[in-house]
Amino acid sequence: MEFVGTIKSITYPDNHTRLILDIDEKVSPAIISRHTAGIAPQVGIEFFDNRKISADQRRKAFAIMTEITRHFYNENYSSELRLVSPSFADDRKSVEAALKESFATYKNIEAYSLANSDMTTARDFINFLIEFCFMFDVPFHEKERFLGEDIQFFLYMCLKYRKCAITGKPGSDVHHIDAVGMGRNRNKVDSTQFRFICLSREMHNLVHQIGWNKFSSMHKVGAIKLNEKGLKECRIKTQPVSGFYIDIDEN
Repeated sequence: MEFVGTIKSITYPDNHTRLILDIDEKVSPAIISRHTAGIAPQVGIEFFDNRKISADQRRKAFAIMTEITRHFYNENYSSELRLVSPSFADDRKSVEAALKESFATYKNIEAYSLANSDMTTARDFINFLIEFCFMFDVPFHEKERFLGEDIQFFLYMCLKYRKCAITGKPGSDVHHIDAVGMGRNRNKVDSTQFRFICLSREMHNLVHQIGWNKFSSMHKVGAIKLNEKGLKECRIKTQPVSGFYIDIDEN
């Protein structure tokens, strides 16, 4: 059973969070007792995101959907979106509609629209598009321009799907930025403390030749830390550590 309300006050006694809620409708004692089985009632709280999708998020979503359309309709790439075939706009509309429908089904939500999306759902949609590209080998042209702060999720997908973060080459290797150290067993260290990136053999060798700092600056790319869930999903051995699956800042 769900009720919607507004938080009226927040306090933090003894490192806990205490909320006073104003629920939009009357909740009778009978309803409460029926769902609590005689014990103190417990509730879950979901915060609605009232922030509207940003112009940057909208631009990223359309840019990635344009990449997908070009890939499946064999359209030659151009950084100028106007340099496309006459039918490209119709093709892109069809692809956009199919992707939004798939995303809505995946999230179990109503039909999705970028026009009235909130920031959190927009970010989820962008991540959905990024993973779609990895699953179906859609190339990323100008990924720095298209992805921006979402580049960290891109790097995570590179590790998950073993594709080089620089060249996109499949079957690439996990590169450890932070050395494990002489005499240490790689299977017994806490891998959540290390940074990773997926690189082809050529890029891997280049890092060893010129060093990570120069390589990172040259290719405008970083590396990411993973927690236990992310390490498991990316098939990287680790010791158990709790936490969120990837070190990404929230919007």
